Amino acid sequence: MVQTDAALSAKASSMLKDVIRSIDTQKTTITALEQMSSSSDIDLQRQKFVLVTSAVEKLLEDQVETGSFFKQYCPMAFNNTGGYWLSNSKEIRNPYFGDKMLKCGRVDKEIN
Repeated sequence: MVQTDAALSAKASSMLKDVIRSIDTQKTTITALEQMSSSSDIDLQRQKFVLVTSAVEKLLEDQVETGSFFKQYCPMAFNNTGGYWLSNSKEIRNPYFGDKMLKCGRVDKEIN
């Protein structure tokens, strides 16, 4: 989504869906990933990504054995209501605005 490429986002969502399905039984998360993987609408994919981010964060709690993840936030996403995402880098690469505002956001929390 950082590249504002709906086809690439759909493919990545499909791969993530298979992984999530094997470790999480939350139908909401699987449904969001199914919608992302079958859509060519980057805006819809970004909306569903909020749900996926929240679910993955819960899955990672107390499970990271080495390294860190970063919970990042863009206050301007979704008409200034804001949106979170997870990254393996402190460097901001905004999935909600992608190439329009790539570095918009902040690190909200380090998860390790």
